[in-house]
Amino acid sequence: GLAIDHAETIRLAEVRDWDDVQNLPERLRRGIVVKCASINGNLNHGGRGVWRLGTPTTLATVIKRIERGEPWIAQPYINKTWRVPLAMPPDGQVATRRAHARFCLYASRDVEPRLLGGLVTFSTFWKSAGKSAHLDDNGHIAGSAFVDLRVQR
Repeated sequence: GLAIDHAETIRLAEVRDWDDVQNLPERLRRGIVVKCASINGNLNHGGRGVWRLGTPTTLATVIKRIERGEPWIAQPYINKTWRVPLAMPPDGQVATRRAHARFCLYASRDVEPRLLGGLVTFSTFWKSAGKSAHLDDNGHIAGSAFVDLRVQR
């Protein structure tokens, strides 16, 4: 199936500017996740930089941050989980849990593309937020577990 399930996904190919994004149907916009693509804390505001594009306010916030020089990426919203072994608080015992996964690959484009490494983030929340795994005030698992990817050359 399509990454974004909407009858008018063809409109995404017609986007040329922010007004075009704003004019997309709300349900189609909510199928898009925007992320600050910087690991520099001065740019990503301490991780406050992952949203679904549902409201005009969210889009306006992202546009302001882009105008300040922040790098941003867009990707489809994916609400899929896998059963994976995770060690979570409070006891650190490994248990199989349903979790979202996000994969980040780091590469360079010197003379030819070269994979430098990567990171997988597992979380019980769709953002796979960059917080350390912990129990929230209600005793629910929050935050993420990070796993580095090894590249064999």
